[in-house]
Amino acid sequence: MSKIDYPSSVIKNRIDELLITLCMEYQILPMPVVEWSTRFKRVLGKAYLNERKIKLSAWLSLEQAEETLRHELAHIALGNNSQNPHGLKWKQWAGYLGARPRATSASLPANIDFSNSTKIYKGLECPNCNLRFIRLIVKPRIYCKRCGPKKGMLLHRISATRSHLINWLTKMY
Repeated sequence: MSKIDYPSSVIKNRIDELLITLCMEYQILPMPVVEWSTRFKRVLGKAYLNERKIKLSAWLSLEQAEETLRHELAHIALGNNSQNPHGLKWKQWAGYLGARPRATSASLPANIDFSNSTKIYKGLECPNCNLRFIRLIVKPRIYCKRCGPKKGMLLHRISATRSHLINWLTKMY
């Protein structure tokens, strides 16, 4: 069985084209360099302002890669001029560049495969709203932010590999 190489040349080419288009249209010069990281398994991307570099997870889908490039390019465009990296000025740049103005993504890189992971994670659940969480390390007195410490102290429901827990997350009993 041959190893799949991520990201595909289609994704790399599309991101290179999008970067050039956005940098020219919004005069973000000098243009940052894009690098791909196979180590970014839980992070979609990161902007390195001083180096004018954007690192993207090699495990992104095309849609995720485009969105993440726009997000990180907003950081590059804003530069080191902000105390709040996801503040109002960043949100304006994100809007100009076509990114959703939010600090984090709701999902992991689409093409990452956790099926061969042997680490054991904990499945936690809020007894009030039944929201589920996966954690490798569980700190004492952890609670659901939505329900608060009085009603939402998380209960340990299951210990398993990450791939098993991802299935558990989507099933509500």
